[in-house]
Amino acid sequence: LRVTGEAFGLEVSWDAETKTAYIDGTVDDGCEEVDFSENTGFAFKMNSLMPKNENYMFSPLSIKMALALAANGADGDTQKEITKALDIDDIEEFNAYAKQLIQNYSNNKNVELAIANSLWLNTQKAPDTEFNADYCKKMLDNYNAAVEKVDYSDAVLRVNSWCSENTKGKIPSIIESPDFAAILANAIYFKGDWAEPFNKDATYKQIFTDRNGKKTETDFMHMEETFEFFEDDDVKILKMPYKGGNTSMYFILSGDKRIDINDYTDKMTYEDVVISIPKFKTEYKSTLNSDLYALGI
Repeated sequence: LRVTGEAFGLEVSWDAETKTAYIDGTVDDGCEEVDFSENTGFAFKMNSLMPKNENYMFSPLSIKMALALAANGADGDTQKEITKALDIDDIEEFNAYAKQLIQNYSNNKNVELAIANSLWLNTQKAPDTEFNADYCKKMLDNYNAAVEKVDYSDAVLRVNSWCSENTKGKIPSIIESPDFAAILANAIYFKGDWAEPFNKDATYKQIFTDRNGKKTETDFMHMEETFEFFEDDDVKILKMPYKGGNTSMYFILSGDKRIDINDYTDKMTYEDVVISIPKFKTEYKSTLNSDLYALGI
């Protein structure tokens, strides 16, 4: 307890007379304390836990599906903690939703959204162990999840190859060590063309200022077009659809205020908007243990 607790910045003491361990303090994850008293939705709550001193990106859908794989294999309080954190009222309803979503986008000719799930068992780390057959069937039926067995000799290569293949090489690796008993993995790849494409001739250099005030000269794309838009004293929101109209990107300018997009979608109206957007590439890697703990898992 002392080694683990102090690794997270906690104070651990021992009462020899009562044979009781006391753990005091809170995990310092670099984020301010967040009030989750309102039902604000999983994506918003995850975003509220993201760092404020660096660029980041994450997929709420990817995290939700990976944890749904775990929730389906759990029971009792463990399952309740996971589903509550994910804002899933009924795991079977979410399973049906996941199945329909995967099918819809696998047949979508306008945008490419590939959702891949997999279950990996290390037969050397967990000998004489099998995934429950009913569980595997349910994960295959609802999440199209592949079930694979590996050992120490090929685990890293095969798991990373699976991830690279299902993200078109954008995420070439996700593990470095074969020292695991089981892995439940999700990978998402998205690519889409704008419904209203930018004119390449309207791309030129401008100065971009990041959240820390650093200024960088980079390519900006420009357009004047009619899009759904909302603006008040706190936020500006632009909705730009991809080809086909069923998928969109939202651009949000809200300073340091982190908003729930669901509070604004019904307020957006079609406006003539002058757009200036920098081209960008971002990579982010994080361990979500403390974030999931903050959500109640």
